Amino acid sequence: MNRLYGGVVMVDRPAPANVARLDHNAAKSIYRMMRNGLALDIPRLRAVGERCRREKLDLERQIESACGVKLNPGSGKQVAQLLFQTLGLGAGKQKKMTKSGAWESTNAIDIEPYLCEHPVVPLVYEWRERDKLETTYVWPLIEK
Repeated sequence: MNRLYGGVVMVDRPAPANVARLDHNAAKSIYRMMRNGLALDIPRLRAVGERCRREKLDLERQIESACGVKLNPGSGKQVAQLLFQTLGLGAGKQKKMTKSGAWESTNAIDIEPYLCEHPVVPLVYEWRERDKLETTYVWPLIEK
């Protein structure tokens, strides 16, 4: 299937020329940002961070309501136990284990196939997206 992205025709496996063109455009933008710096709207970033926190709390309540169990959506072990043992998702399917082999992996790519299997999975997925935004981008940018 072909798609048009920024004037570049993308297929299932992009041609090297397309990849080089996309990478070249990104490299120019990154260079300009490094040379000129970035202007940050700190009050707005704080508002985004607070919104993420509120939404995470709301999602935690929704998760508890959907599955009847209070859990930390950031805990891979707790999420794996809920999804694969308590709810029985993916029964009979081979699951990817964590590096330590302690439990089934619950990173974003590994729980995507289960998004439609139970209402709690999209809530966990969304909570983790908010957490990533808040802890990786918002607060670190404010602190610098």
